[in-house]
Amino acid sequence: MFDLVIPIMKKKCIKQPLEYYSNQKLYLNNILLVDYLPEYTNSLLHKKYTIVNHIWLKYRKYFNKSFALNIGINCATSHYIICCDADVLIDEVTLNKWDCYIRNYKDVFISLKTVKESESDEERPGYGIVCGTRNSFLSIEGYDSSYIGWGFEDLDILNRMYLFGKDIVRLGYGLHLSHDDDERMQNYATKSKQDSRTINLKRYENKKLSNNLYGTLSKDVEEAKLELI
Repeated sequence: MFDLVIPIMKKKCIKQPLEYYSNQKLYLNNILLVDYLPEYTNSLLHKKYTIVNHIWLKYRKYFNKSFALNIGINCATSHYIICCDADVLIDEVTLNKWDCYIRNYKDVFISLKTVKESESDEERPGYGIVCGTRNSFLSIEGYDSSYIGWGFEDLDILNRMYLFGKDIVRLGYGLHLSHDDDERMQNYATKSKQDSRTINLKRYENKKLSNNLYGTLSKDVEEAKLELI
């Protein structure tokens, strides 16, 4: 079974994913909701979910997905961890396949093959929705929170897992709860998706060339000690 880590800041759609994942108790032990704006999230929810651990962060003006994922990974207690966006529903058949696959093939790190938009037939790669052992995440120091803004933190961890010796497997499907780029970028300092991608692409290329294996998990956990509620 998995712990599911979801980073969040001001997501109107969060009720639907929490309702959906709370009913996946065959596959999920805990849902770790790492939240930059917990008061907003709580205003949307009208009930408590027994398997949800709502982790509050404070003192942060802007969303950093990698930082939040690292906090969730550190708090996870299950042997296997899924990292997922707050607006993506992983298909139940896919959860079953991941559960079977990761138990039988020890040197794999799995990424979602395809994400489909809820409001169209558009499909795109699901690089950012991943699962692996907790030890794998810890061994490479999790995500790299120097990726500020939107983009490339997902390809970065896939590349580093590959350097670490993991077989990268793209498997399964998910549904993305569609929204526009304004909502996507509202919690970043850089409001332009393209500008953010350009900056992070340079960071990704430089890190890839240097074969830098490590993220920033330990540093992020230490930094967050005064922020966690």
